[in-house]
Amino acid sequence: MHKISKQLMLVGVLAIILASFTALAPRAAGAESTGSWLTGYTFTGPQPYEQKYLVTDTVYNLTLTITVPQIPSGAQQQFSVLLPPYAQPINSYTPFFRLGNNYPGITSQTTSQLYSREITFNAVPGQLVLNVVFYVPDSAVSSTLSYGGSTVTVTKPLTAPIVTVTWGGVDEGDLTYTIVTPSVLQYMNLSAQLAAARIPQNYASVVGAINASASQLASDGLYAQANYLLRSALGASYPPPPSPTLAYAAIGAAAAGFALAAAGFFLYLRSRGESEDRADAIRKAIVELSGISASAGKCDRALAQKIEDLLRELRSREE
Repeated sequence: MHKISKQLMLVGVLAIILASFTALAPRAAGAESTGSWLTGYTFTGPQPYEQKYLVTDTVYNLTLTITVPQIPSGAQQQFSVLLPPYAQPINSYTPFFRLGNNYPGITSQTTSQLYSREITFNAVPGQLVLNVVFYVPDSAVSSTLSYGGSTVTVTKPLTAPIVTVTWGGVDEGDLTYTIVTPSVLQYMNLSAQLAAARIPQNYASVVGAINASASQLASDGLYAQANYLLRSALGASYPPPPSPTLAYAAIGAAAAGFALAAAGFFLYLRSRGESEDRADAIRKAIVELSGISASAGKCDRALAQKIEDLLRELRSREE
């Protein structure tokens, strides 16, 4: 018993020494802040797609709850809430921000910034409720390129913060989503439908080739062309005996898709003068089209000849 008492006393002395050392050690400004200041948020009206995607040209109404901790004396006494440059006001007379409660850190500077992408508050301990209204235009993630009388839209989804809370130049919380266009959502839905469709085994390889083509187009940002291919596969009939007509249509759709992909690559890369990347894109299209040409030759010589003509055109560009 005496031995146990000594052990307990030793533990107590060590605890006191440790506490004293911790009190004497210097503490960085903001050390009292634990976790994110952005402690809650809700969307009213349109909701993020699958909880992680925001769709362009959609007005979003967002309510933020920001919990400000006790700020050390001598530390930065203001904090900011920022929107990214691609966030746009819905019109010239509707502000980005609306104050949702009587937070004591609101100043005249705060009320003058309601139409700005950055709004500043005094860092008073407590809870701030802030409403945000904005939309993101298509141009934030898409560009339309023109060449030879035709246009191609290239879309690259963007994953980035839509709201950031900063204090003293430090990120104290942000809300990150992926910005997409309706065509990207359509691609995801069509892909899911094709994956869930009951495709007879006889057609699995053909449909698989179409799906792979659509996936490549999407990765290159050509979502309209990818959706065309997926709709062609979903809209086809699949009779029990393999249908040559379906095979022709499927192979033709795949060939057309890769032709569009190649055109998109030429257009996109030519505008940037990236000769090496352009050569890689051409080589990739040649490899893919050569495989399709071999399949097409077994079904439809006329279609195979068209693909061969396209291959010759691509090889001439490669040279």
